Amino acid sequence: KQFVGMKEMEAILPKEESQALQFIHSNPNYDGRGTIVAVFDTGVDAGAPGLQVTSEGKPKMIGVIDCTGDGDVDTSVIRKLDEATGTLEGLTGRSLKVGKWNNPSGDYHVGMKQLFTLYPEDLVNRMKKERKKQREEEQKKIKVDLQNRIASLPKADDNRPKKDSKEELEEQLNQLNQLEKTFDDPGLVVDCVVFHDGTHWRAAIDVEANGDLTNAKLMADFNVEYQWHQFGAVDLMNFSVNIYDEGNVLSIVTTSGAHGTHVAGIVGACFPDQPELNGIAPGCQIVSMKIGDGRLHSEETGVGLIRAMIEAVKYKCDIINMSFGEATQFPEKGRVVTLATEIVNKYGIIFLASGGNNGPALSTVGCPGGTTSALIGVGAYVSPAMSKVMYSMRQSPPENYYTWSSRGPSPSGSLGISVGAMGGAIAPVPNWTLAKNQLMNGTSMSSPSAAGGIALLVGACRVEGIKYSTVSVRRAIENTARRVEGLDQFTMGYGLLQVSKAFEYLKNFPEDDHVRYEVRIPSRNAKGIYLRDRREVQNDLEIGVEISPEFPEKTPSQEKVDFERRISLQSTQDWIEAPAVVILPSGGRGFNVFLKLKNLRPGVHYGEIQGTDSTRNFMGPVFRVPVTVIVPNSVVGNVWKKSMEFTPGDISRNFIEIPRGCTWAEMDLKLESEGDRIFEIRSQQLVHGRAYKEDQFAKRILLSPTEAKTFKLNVVEDVTSEICIAQFWNSLGNSKLKVTMQFHGLSPTDSFHMSASDAVKSVSIMAPVRTCQVLPEISLEFLQQPLVPISSTLGPLLSQRDILPNGSQIYQKIFHYKFKLEESAEITMKIPMLCDLLYENPFEIQMLELSSENRVLLHVDAYPSRYFKKVPKGDYQIRLKLRHVNYDTLDKLKNLQVVVETKLNSKKNLKIYATLDEAMSEESTAKESKLKVGNRKLFFIRNMDPKDVPTAVANSSLVGTFKLNKDMPEGILFTYTGLAQKSEAKKKAENFDEISEFLVSQKLRFLRQLVDKKKFDEFFKISENVPEGVSLETSLKFKRLTLLALDNHPDRSFKLKEIVQVADSILNDIDQVETAAFFGLKADPDDKDHSKLKKKMNLRKKVLVEALFNKGLAMSDLEEKGEVERSQVEQVWKLLSRWADSGKFLELQIRNLINSGQFGSALKIIRKEIEDLGNTSEPARVEFNFQVEFKLNSCAAGKIWSRSWKNWDGANGPQNSKWQRNSHSLPDCHHCNKFHDVFQ
Repeated sequence: KQFVGMKEMEAILPKEESQALQFIHSNPNYDGRGTIVAVFDTGVDAGAPGLQVTSEGKPKMIGVIDCTGDGDVDTSVIRKLDEATGTLEGLTGRSLKVGKWNNPSGDYHVGMKQLFTLYPEDLVNRMKKERKKQREEEQKKIKVDLQNRIASLPKADDNRPKKDSKEELEEQLNQLNQLEKTFDDPGLVVDCVVFHDGTHWRAAIDVEANGDLTNAKLMADFNVEYQWHQFGAVDLMNFSVNIYDEGNVLSIVTTSGAHGTHVAGIVGACFPDQPELNGIAPGCQIVSMKIGDGRLHSEETGVGLIRAMIEAVKYKCDIINMSFGEATQFPEKGRVVTLATEIVNKYGIIFLASGGNNGPALSTVGCPGGTTSALIGVGAYVSPAMSKVMYSMRQSPPENYYTWSSRGPSPSGSLGISVGAMGGAIAPVPNWTLAKNQLMNGTSMSSPSAAGGIALLVGACRVEGIKYSTVSVRRAIENTARRVEGLDQFTMGYGLLQVSKAFEYLKNFPEDDHVRYEVRIPSRNAKGIYLRDRREVQNDLEIGVEISPEFPEKTPSQEKVDFERRISLQSTQDWIEAPAVVILPSGGRGFNVFLKLKNLRPGVHYGEIQGTDSTRNFMGPVFRVPVTVIVPNSVVGNVWKKSMEFTPGDISRNFIEIPRGCTWAEMDLKLESEGDRIFEIRSQQLVHGRAYKEDQFAKRILLSPTEAKTFKLNVVEDVTSEICIAQFWNSLGNSKLKVTMQFHGLSPTDSFHMSASDAVKSVSIMAPVRTCQVLPEISLEFLQQPLVPISSTLGPLLSQRDILPNGSQIYQKIFHYKFKLEESAEITMKIPMLCDLLYENPFEIQMLELSSENRVLLHVDAYPSRYFKKVPKGDYQIRLKLRHVNYDTLDKLKNLQVVVETKLNSKKNLKIYATLDEAMSEESTAKESKLKVGNRKLFFIRNMDPKDVPTAVANSSLVGTFKLNKDMPEGILFTYTGLAQKSEAKKKAENFDEISEFLVSQKLRFLRQLVDKKKFDEFFKISENVPEGVSLETSLKFKRLTLLALDNHPDRSFKLKEIVQVADSILNDIDQVETAAFFGLKADPDDKDHSKLKKKMNLRKKVLVEALFNKGLAMSDLEEKGEVERSQVEQVWKLLSRWADSGKFLELQIRNLINSGQFGSALKIIRKEIEDLGNTSEPARVEFNFQVEFKLNSCAAGKIWSRSWKNWDGANGPQNSKWQRNSHSLPDCHHCNKFHDVFQ
């Protein structure tokens, strides 16, 4: 029996395959020491195993930075210590006891932060479970006490008070049980204090949320003292801080996922006692740049990327590793890509990025790693040793690249993948995962493996005094990489990174030529020649190439004058003809390439034109012109078939030209061999101006013997599709697979748009490929509401975080929008002009924030379809941030539209008819019918019934899909515009009395605006005198406004008796007997004056009810002050209950129940109202979640609910609830104490 030895255990974090292990063994001091690697990722846990020190004992982490801003705390509020108590008032409302801190100025900047917003979702879920266990333990005693009290009650009714009745006690128990089931824990909200100790800015965070900071850890910027701390022994979330803008912003830096720590561990973890766990370069130092924004589920943002690159220059980083990326519409374009290219070419930082995990089809590389030619894109390799040790496989397949590793070329023609490296590792993860290390795989792992290898090269060059540059290092690794037998260049690039060979190359050819050579194909605006569709490859082609020497920025002019290179050109394929030589001056030169395409067989063909300095041929190519040609097969009879044979990791690439008229296909797969097998299935087309994912069909499937599976997929006519099928790399055993594709097509000849003003619209459908069944269906799923900004501001960003390396200023424009949601719905927000643009975006940020009542509910950035959120009906605000280095570019954006996209609660289908007559009469809708090939059929779409149209605003539209039959996999985008708005005609004044009444109504309207704007002093000056001679109804309106102003006044607590007086005045003005009699009589249908009288009486009743309600609230407050009796409040409540349903005046009803000790009944009502409004994890969505509910929950479960609801209160910021005026602080609330006693 064979046992795995220590040498084989090195595959835990593989190093041998890239020669990194041998390199360090031969040269122990060449372990990356002296190099700095920036990790652009989800953040690195500075307390994770292996990330404390380097091999020399130096700090491993020298910078920990949150570039996203998701950990920012506004600490612009400055407070002084209370001399009497020696405490600070924190923003949470806690009294903060500080330590004996050196603070010469005496200024303390205060802020607060909800901890769960700093945690990744996995940790939030774990902490909620942990905290729930603790709550449940505390609740057991409370529940037992309640049950005992209920059991001890006598069966006979002894006329006990309602508060002690069996019904009330059972309701209290019921509500406590309900709270257990539905309560969503917000976690802790902590106070933050920032001050300057005379030397450095310091921060203290109340991690226990108890107000005691006397023993709090005082933390400076991480790069000052390399400090990190933990929020708690249970969460184990480590954090660091940075302080910006003269103490006004505290950045709490956490990790938004485990990914970044794992990546950093691969680059350079150091375990002196367990070297097999070491990263590739244990001697390097690391700067963590968090670009994964926790508000967006750790998605990267433009602002995070730009700030990270700024910091990389500040920290003088040698290497950047970025294991992030997205599919891009425009390779080599965009603000982020431009700066990344500048970071490499101007600032000399070697920039590596993951190639992507969307293979195995060609041209699936992501941006920026595979589509930005200045960056080194890395593919993911897997060795037999990795299979054996990391994956515990019973058989080790031959060396290969992972099946999912993205392949080149880039749509711009560059190779896409530069080199390969080990794409899996068992590496450190953050402490909060409760694990020391973890197995992860992906190009996210291969990129840091290559970055660590390059750190070894850079460190070794420094030790030996070898000159190097980004150009020479890249040339070295590409020219010495090891090709893996049987793999194409799209998969492995120039091969697997070989550290020792690359170092020998750098030693033999030190950087004495600091020029890089830019390859351009002017006619295609590309970086290489890439021909893919039949129209491009059916004839031989001559195409121009330009080579431009690019010099470092400070190169002397005379050096450029003297520059000349005699370049030998060599083609690697005989179907590529190029000149033998080109003489390159400093301005560059072009030459023509002739491609002999006519005789190329169907399939993919790759070759290069390699340019070599004729004076130093032995160095290898100094530039390459990649040439990729795909010759597609034609489809005969609209059916394509093929039988395929596989071993593990095998790939079958098949290129077919999609027949004209085809819009979808059916793919049938049947396994014709023994044993289950896993396959990756891809259909990949490239459509100009679209990201590859938009035209990709991707599935990973498990097939059993003789099992068949069928998939339907969209296709684009006349565009080459790669049908790529691969047996998964670790799916053992050989296999045979039969694949059949049938192509179908239905083509509507009209635009996919209809206006509500069109009673009927016709659409003609044709079957251009084969006879098809036709049954058109239009399903509308979203309401799109365009918004124009109500205001905007434009100015420079003054923080040092946002100053570019060259000193350029970044400007920011903030747009403000408002909209109203008529009913609860799932929504997202997007900017049509910038939708789905991140790396290729011309702007640096496009962050959208949705808020209500000053509470941010949703963040959306480049990919809005990923971020739908359900919110209740109400008024909302949107804030859009755009950044750019050019002021004028932002200034020109005056009316940038934002679209609010709402998911309809149920889809709206437009009715479609077979004839115009049937459409006009709305008789039976169209039935499924057969449409013969080449024929057309006319259908008629009827507009929507107005009663079915959702409530709309100006320019809104409904969006959905238009499917031509049930077999179409996806519908065509369809838009329904011209939605009607509800409007009310305004009556014009016709005589003097009406004009006089109109003027009074205008005064009332103006007074109402003053109340809404909280201009109470102006209101009371203008409203002192009610106009004489006005009707009773008008007088009531004036008094009603006065009541409203008093009730909303900031000094309401001092105006309670005035509220009672005004309410009594209203009650005296209204003849309650007459009003009651009117509503008690049945109306005479022949009485023409009844409607006028009814309008007046409705107003009287409404004002009467509101007066009783406000009087009851004011008297409840007076009762709590001991100035009125309980019986007086009860009398008002009873009178109000006669006039209106108590459910409409919950505030007073609940106050009345609380004051009478019926706490369970009160909480039952509150919970019912919350459920009706839309119960979510955020009280920000529930306007009814005010201080009274907080009090009830506090008392209901004692300290348990008190802690939790106080944290919700802090988590959502300043409260704007109308009930805030009635709140008491918990310790002073005798009602809370009463309710607490009930449960204790």
